[in-house]
Amino acid sequence: MRRKACLVVLAALLTPTVCDAELREAVRTVYKVGAVRANGAPAMGSAVVIAPGKLVTSCHTTREALRISILHRQGELTARPGAGDMRHDLCLLSVPELRGPVAERLGSSGLQIGQAVVAVGFAEGFVRSIEEGHITALYRMDGGNVLRTSAVFPHGASGGGLFTETGLLIGILTFRGTAGEELNYAVPTEWVERLLEQDAAAATSPAEHASFWEDDAPGQPLFLQAAWLESAQAWTQLEALALDWTLEAPDDAESWLTLGRAKVALGAPKEAVLALRNAVARNERHVRAWYWLAVAYHHVGFPGEFVYASRRLEDLDRQQAAELSRWTKRGIP
Repeated sequence: MRRKACLVVLAALLTPTVCDAELREAVRTVYKVGAVRANGAPAMGSAVVIAPGKLVTSCHTTREALRISILHRQGELTARPGAGDMRHDLCLLSVPELRGPVAERLGSSGLQIGQAVVAVGFAEGFVRSIEEGHITALYRMDGGNVLRTSAVFPHGASGGGLFTETGLLIGILTFRGTAGEELNYAVPTEWVERLLEQDAAAATSPAEHASFWEDDAPGQPLFLQAAWLESAQAWTQLEALALDWTLEAPDDAESWLTLGRAKVALGAPKEAVLALRNAVARNERHVRAWYWLAVAYHHVGFPGEFVYASRRLEDLDRQQAAELSRWTKRGIP
């Protein structure tokens, strides 16, 4: 309750006395971005200060913009575009006049599924959105891990920051799925570091017209294809994709989880157990893998294994364990 009250106070832009100083400082690194596109249409987003006078935002906010501004309650500052990486949806903005703290960053390699996080960005107007959640998945991609989180962020928060509870920046809020609150994604700080290096070297990225997550992006990652198929309950297609994924990345827990999830839905719980055992063997803290392994054990009729998986789940995430208990009483799908 104390942290929740703290976040409410922060969101109201007051000066809290009960919050962690590091988190207060992290919130101050996030600004609102306004842009005017070539067709005159306005666009709104968020940005994070990552170096003195430099912010990073989502390219899909500033794409084709004639004018970009950093907005705050006292006015606005003109932002000049810097290096951009459209493929990874990260663009730098230069605002030499901007004064304030710089976000301290942490790479994604040491992050854990289930780790508590805080998403900070702006909604419509000057409403600052600060939401708690957890890391629900880590997807390897291009030298980092794309983060999926249960911390819901609103339209306009893209380009904002995903922080640890101690205020370390671990991702840039980028896009959301339409199927549920669990589908909120942030791109890793490893990509931000590369962009800063590119900017310092005055280098340019290959021209890209779409970011990796957009519908018309070529070669969309398997984890996104899997998310869309799961949300559409296209289980046969998901099974086929997951089989390819396990061959391509046999040491990735997410590939085996996806296969197990499809097998459960297709009424093949024994095959699901094998896949999901592979998932937890590769990441023993994977909350969703333990959840679906318990479900598969329940369907197969292995009560001892079901109890064991349920207890492992409870150790990692009591909320998910309670959800599993409710499904068990009502009849697991």
